[in-house]
Amino acid sequence: TIQQDSQENNYELTLRAIDVPTVKTTMASDDIAYISFTEWNGTTADQFIAQLNTLKAQGVRGILLDVRGITSNELSYAVRIADPLLPSGTVAYSRDKIGSLTAVAQSDANCWDVPMVVLADETTGGTAELLVMALQDFGRAKVVGGRTAGNGDITEIFKLSGGSAIQVTTAQYAGPKQKTFGEHGVGPDYEVELAASEGSRSDILGNAELDAPYKKAMEVLAAAIR
Repeated sequence: TIQQDSQENNYELTLRAIDVPTVKTTMASDDIAYISFTEWNGTTADQFIAQLNTLKAQGVRGILLDVRGITSNELSYAVRIADPLLPSGTVAYSRDKIGSLTAVAQSDANCWDVPMVVLADETTGGTAELLVMALQDFGRAKVVGGRTAGNGDITEIFKLSGGSAIQVTTAQYAGPKQKTFGEHGVGPDYEVELAASEGSRSDILGNAELDAPYKKAMEVLAAAIR
């Protein structure tokens, strides 16, 4: 009920979740799709898988996957995005402080074996780096751009007396080949610097004229699908 002056007006409100698009797909050429993200959240993987299925049905022959600007601490986001692109196997391990490895994520055998190139750089962090490493380790994609941020910490929050809490790093993520990336990041197969002097990142990324890593990635992918 909203009262305006001396009159009360009754309105019926419906509450519902709004699925904000976080995945953007465009056709970079007749047979290559360019997929980028605004962020990763709980619905991103579902959006990504739906768009992959559409592209597969359309007969797309190559995928250019851009994870520049994406940082996440949520393992499940990376694993669900990676799963339809990877064969059966271990996607991620945790390595504790004494070096012991524990498998923490698996991919199933359902895999779209489409040629791929991944765009990543220093703005790619956390489990987004794990996605890059998994695709690289499985030989599913070449990586173009720069070295990723190097943030592979697995942390836990411990409650203290008095209501306070402390966050402690307990392990590091490692990729399918059991290598961690927390200190040095994930290195590209083709190192190509983004020329920031050409304008703001948002204007450059995905721009075929200004985005040098994008142009190189298109060359690599075009050669792979010939």
